[in-house]
Amino acid sequence: MRLSRAIPLAGITAAAITVACAELTGPPSPLPLNSKIAIVDTVFASSILRAVEGFANPLPTPAAGAPRIPDSLLGKTLVLSCDSLWYRVSIDTSGPANGVRFVLYLVTAPGSMACAATPIGRLDLFDASTSGTTALRAVGSDLAANPQTYVDYTVSHAATDSPGITSASGWFTDGQQRLSFIETGGRAPGSYTAAMTAQLDDSAADVHESLRLSAQLGVDTYGAQVSFTVLNGTTNVALDGGYSWSNGLRYWNEVVKVNQTDYAKIGGDFVAYDSQPTLTPLARRTPFTDAERSFLLDLVGAPSRVSSDLGRLLSAGNHLVPGTP
Repeated sequence: MRLSRAIPLAGITAAAITVACAELTGPPSPLPLNSKIAIVDTVFASSILRAVEGFANPLPTPAAGAPRIPDSLLGKTLVLSCDSLWYRVSIDTSGPANGVRFVLYLVTAPGSMACAATPIGRLDLFDASTSGTTALRAVGSDLAANPQTYVDYTVSHAATDSPGITSASGWFTDGQQRLSFIETGGRAPGSYTAAMTAQLDDSAADVHESLRLSAQLGVDTYGAQVSFTVLNGTTNVALDGGYSWSNGLRYWNEVVKVNQTDYAKIGGDFVAYDSQPTLTPLARRTPFTDAERSFLLDLVGAPSRVSSDLGRLLSAGNHLVPGTP
């Protein structure tokens, strides 16, 4: 005779309740933060900021102890020459008496502009050095009769700072949203390791991003350890781990947490450059929805976008501060 073992209904019910509770008590949905990450991307994409990011500073790096802005350029306005694709002094004398002005032009693609170039703004540079600190202030605005400021920051290197390290603080806007920031970063001369920390805050939109990144640079290789967090209200999303690329292949080993609870594993080895990492749920058994996948992919790419955009934005000032390698 065939025997069967009875399983108490109470045991099944308890197990079902346990599974259901595990599904229901996971971390809150991080999807609302996707619009907050988009705010930062949108501000960086504004035309004036793109023009500042694409600005190629023609001034030579001054010697230690020398003024950041040569006296011969104080009050001058420099414009782009399409013949040489370089800046030259113009007859315009409306530049700041204690600084130098550069006309900003519409950037048609990252790092390039068409000639004849279209003027859209101005970038004023000021020597902000004090005793023991070399510093430069950069202020970007539009060309309106009553110009609106879109960028205002100061980058500095103190005598006590490590070689190759600069600090910056200020704010930037697209005319709608305004982000304040502080940043420290750089690399020692001759080193192939770069590091940065940054904090960006849009108080009006209640979005706050922090980034710590350490990168190892090589020939056809790049590897980074990253810690990136986005805070909105009571929801905190954190991305931690490492990613790299080598000879056209990419690698990920990262974890996403929502309010300190594991949410997703970001993985992938020998991934083609035009392919995406694998996204594995950690707080539940069900696969991610398309919206959740889209959010996670945006989050994974955010540290690179923030570090590159902020780096380009600060390049006009960094160029004239001796802490930059």
